[in-house]
Amino acid sequence: MRHRLTWFEDQTLWTVDVEAESESAERVRDLGEVFTPASTVKAMLDLLPASMWVPHPSPTFLEPSCGDGDFLVAILVRKLDAVATAHRAGGLPAGADTDALVFHALEAVQR
Repeated sequence: MRHRLTWFEDQTLWTVDVEAESESAERVRDLGEVFTPASTVKAMLDLLPASMWVPHPSPTFLEPSCGDGDFLVAILVRKLDAVATAHRAGGLPAGADTDALVFHALEAVQR
């Protein structure tokens, strides 16, 4: 599975590549892996309040069983979308320039 995160005036700031493993009876038995469909990930994240996606301070998420990282990638996409939206509206606490955008994007990635 390949996730490309493109935002801020159609510039690709980075690409996240996630190698998808196929779910097999052996992997479920041996590793306890059960993959969550993207629609379920979206539905679960939609249940969180809007305050979870504020650009600053960026909330921290813990995903102790990340598997292929589907939740983490979806969370990162939402956090970066929130940063980009706030930047376009001139509402980032660090300012309105590109440095402020990068600062808040890095903060989103770290948490």
